[in-house]
Amino acid sequence: MFTNLSKRIPLFFLSLLCILSITLPKPAIHAAPYTSAPKEIRLNVKTKKIVKGKSFLLYAKHCTDAEKIIFQSTNNAIAQIRENNDTSCYVDALAVGNTKVYATVYRNNQKMMRLKCTIRVTPAAVSIRFRTSSLTLVLEDTDDLMDWLNLKPKYTAEIPFFAVEDSSIVKVSSSGKITALKEGKTTVTATILSGKSDSISVTVTQSEEYEEEDDN
Repeated sequence: MFTNLSKRIPLFFLSLLCILSITLPKPAIHAAPYTSAPKEIRLNVKTKKIVKGKSFLLYAKHCTDAEKIIFQSTNNAIAQIRENNDTSCYVDALAVGNTKVYATVYRNNQKMMRLKCTIRVTPAAVSIRFRTSSLTLVLEDTDDLMDWLNLKPKYTAEIPFFAVEDSSIVKVSSSGKITALKEGKTTVTATILSGKSDSISVTVTQSEEYEEEDDN
């Protein structure tokens, strides 16, 4: 009798555990919220060519309110720093030559890293000339007018100012990229800081596919 009872008791508790495991509510499991890894702090440019007498904005990307950056030029006679805010500065090009700007990153007043930007200051252009008097583009095509320009000295960082006679035919970006908008003919003039300029005639034609369909 006792032997049968001893066998039944474990079975009873095992059955009870099974019933409780089914009926009792399971604790909710909440996944930890996903947070992306912080992006690495870096400068907007690592190298920069700039014309003497010009300035550019140098800044650090991916900074938080906890970061502060100290900018220093290795040669203030060539490039000088002007403060802008905690994470950026203006660099003024004062003389022709090469220098570096170091950006030391502090987080909560503790030094974290040092970033570098190499700067080359060039003279302004003294002459400008297009290598051709005319240019033909297919409708919606693009080209780089800087590839068609001769600037002296050749190593100048100066980019001319581009003006279009009829901006409905072509458009030109500040960097010299030209885009054909509609058929026609117009003139683009490039002017450097000294006031010297040269012009090129631009003709926009239909696409080749359109001309083939028209012939048929």
